Amino acid sequence: MLIINGKGDRVNLHKLSVPHGVEEVVEIPRYAFCFQPLENGSLWFYSGYYLVAGDHRLFLTDASGKLKNVLLPNEFPPIGQFGGHVFFQGYDRILFREPLKTTVWEITSGDMLKEAYRFDFGSTTVPDEYWEQDLFEGFGKLMAKGFTDIFFMAESDRYFLADVITYKGMERSKSLLLRDKESHNQFKIKVNQEELGHFNSPIGIDGDQIMFFAYAPYLVRNKEDLNLSNEAQASLANLTEDSNPVILYAKIPE
Repeated sequence: MLIINGKGDRVNLHKLSVPHGVEEVVEIPRYAFCFQPLENGSLWFYSGYYLVAGDHRLFLTDASGKLKNVLLPNEFPPIGQFGGHVFFQGYDRILFREPLKTTVWEITSGDMLKEAYRFDFGSTTVPDEYWEQDLFEGFGKLMAKGFTDIFFMAESDRYFLADVITYKGMERSKSLLLRDKESHNQFKIKVNQEELGHFNSPIGIDGDQIMFFAYAPYLVRNKEDLNLSNEAQASLANLTEDSNPVILYAKIPE
């Protein structure tokens, strides 16, 4: 297990194991809040729009913390840490996105970025002029106008899934965007939390099914309206609102 913790303008990478606890602590020379280890021991780190982190937002180190590559010049006015995870496991590749941006990138074997997907969120796309002002001061106006951001991504050999959230004032809405890479068909599923709360937390794709981490209360409350297979009905027969969450498999529509 790898864990990072911040130390001002840098972070420590803790390497832990079950039998030995902390086995090694490696100092990383820059600040970051997300990281992605590679099979060769190197690690990608992302700092966000945070000038204290240095002159680039995305950087690569070797296993000892030595800087190997930097990407994405940090030219924006500072906003600090914003957004959640930015690295996701794609189909035989690493996918990367930046908070408030509409492009999903592939990190190539040559340690470069290659565009993988691009989205148009319509009126809730963060406008270009937002990046020309103080991001912190402009964020209130952005919230009032409304904006959409990518929260989670998953990819298989055939499908790409993006979990997106739209914020507007105190309101928050959620949609699942699914792209069939073979037919180029695209689907959008709006997730109403009261009626479709069991689809609130996608965690991956398995064949022609999307996997969800589903909390028991959503399943119990909407049990009569769920389109369940016989196997799923049997599995949920004794479920109560106090039960543990379950892994739910939902077939992808053709």
